[in-house]
Parts: sequence; C-alpha cells; structure tokens
Amino acid sequence: MICFVFIGGGLGSLLRYFTGWGVAHLLGHATAWATWGINALGSLVIGYLIGLSAREVGLNDDYRYLLIIGLCGGFTTFSTFSADLLHYLRSGAYLQAGGYLLVSIVSALLLVYLGFRWGRS
Repeated sequence: MICFVFIGGGLGSLLRYFTGWGVAHLLGHATAWATWGINALGSLVIGYLIGLSAREVGLNDDYRYLLIIGLCGGFTTFSTFSADLLHYLRSGAYLQAGGYLLVSIVSALLLVYLGFRWGRS
C-alpha cells in the first residue's frame, strides 16, 4: 500500500511540475491560472476515479492508493493555490484574489461532481 502511494505521489508531482512548466513555456511566463487548471483537472480525474470505485466492480485497493491518494494527491496543488492567492492579497489585487478564489472553488466542486458522475456511468 505505501509503495503505491509513494509511486503515485512521485508521478503526480512530476506531472504537476511538467504541466506548470509547459504552461509557463507556452505563455512565456508563470501564472497562477496554471495552478487553477491543474487543480480543476485533478478534481475531474479524482471524481472520475471515485466514481469508478463506487461501481459494483470498482477499482481495487492497490489502484485506489496508486491513483487517488498518490497520483491525484501529488498532482493537485492546494498548497500552491494558497500561495498564489496570498500573492494576490499581499500585492493588493483583491478583486483578482476574490475571482481566483471563487472560480477555483466552484470549478473544483463542479468538476469533482462531474467526474464522479462520469465514473459511475
């Protein structure tokens, strides 16, 4: 079990790093919205995997540890999201901070629900 979490977490962290790097490379600069995209995609994927697990013949425990806890846990970036939000607040960009917070939370909840429904179907 621990090995699956470890392997999945490492792969998820690498995937997060390269996704953020790729977005920054394409745009020419780093942006907090890359973190939002990673969290949104991670919410969809984790919802889908939880939905798969809820099926009568769902994911076995090893896959749940590898994919849900490890990969998705390593891929999603709530701590980075919090740091990005703090940056907006400290720089006085309160409207941007509020928009970023609202869009991030609402889209994550919506996407985790859609992923769950998708996984159950």
